[in-house]
Amino acid sequence: MADITGGDVVIGFKVGSVFETAVACGASDRLEVLNITHGENAEELSTNPIGSGTPMLNDAQRGGTDPRIEFTKRLHYDDAANAALALLYGTDTVVNMGSGAYCHSLTLNETRFSKFGTLAIQPTTTEVMEYPSCSPAKATITMPQPPGYVDLAMTLLGNKLELASAVNTSATMSNLTLANSNRMVADQADYLWINAIGGSTLSSSDKLNFTNLVFDHEYQIAANREYKGSAGNGQFLVAGDPPLSYTLTFTLKNLADLTYFTAMQAGTEYKAHFRVRGPLIGGSQYYQMEVYIPRMKIITDISRPLNSSAYNPTTLTFMCLVADSLPSGMTRLTPYLNLYNTKSAAYV
Repeated sequence: MADITGGDVVIGFKVGSVFETAVACGASDRLEVLNITHGENAEELSTNPIGSGTPMLNDAQRGGTDPRIEFTKRLHYDDAANAALALLYGTDTVVNMGSGAYCHSLTLNETRFSKFGTLAIQPTTTEVMEYPSCSPAKATITMPQPPGYVDLAMTLLGNKLELASAVNTSATMSNLTLANSNRMVADQADYLWINAIGGSTLSSSDKLNFTNLVFDHEYQIAANREYKGSAGNGQFLVAGDPPLSYTLTFTLKNLADLTYFTAMQAGTEYKAHFRVRGPLIGGSQYYQMEVYIPRMKIITDISRPLNSSAYNPTTLTFMCLVADSLPSGMTRLTPYLNLYNTKSAAYV
């Protein structure tokens, strides 16, 4: 065995359906990242040294663990990270769009933990570290000032860390491939549409110019430490009150009027849709990502610090809420995401 460079490290992620049972990563399951941190996050167990004849601790043990993986990557139109994103939503409905294109509609499934992801990392020439069962807890999609790569940051919880695996080995990891090399690059032609929740279906007339955007998803889950006759934590627990939240934050280059300040104070509710489009797949079908938010409002104060004697940007943060009924043009009560690529099978 020998150390290898970060560029030579192999990372795989694949969805399975049985908790504590790792699945083998293979073709199309390779995960390329900008950075990744992972570990067991073990607690320390120690005893009080009173009466031991020494002022130092004389025993310490590793306590409970909370395995966690965090990574940031350039978002691809189709790769293993999309499977993790689909796992966060819970449901992937696939529609054949023709011309070799498929639409993956990622929507909320309130029944959690029916599927899990195995994450495997090969950090040396011959050894593999593996988290057999992972569940995503957070995802952040960032559109920078255009043009620029769209980034995805994710947090996953794992049930345990294994340092040797009979499922994902150095031999099997050598078979990993990237599903699709097309990365998302946002440019000036991409857009954000926004109007009042009771208004007509969103269209180009609702376009709002912005300089950057962040879309946060979080489904709070926690490690389940229980006696169960085998190593590792039990199935994850839903945490938080409420556990699920989304926020949409974007920046305007300047402030033309007080419309959104008025909306903030009045509690005005909106709906929104933003899109990133990539290369042509065939016919009239393109690689693209569409996000739909049926209901949102400004709760947090609008940020407009005066730091420049020229124009000063304004940043708006919208809290996303479940809609009472379907707004015009929306097909779900909660935020949903459509990915257009050439993959015919569902991610989850």
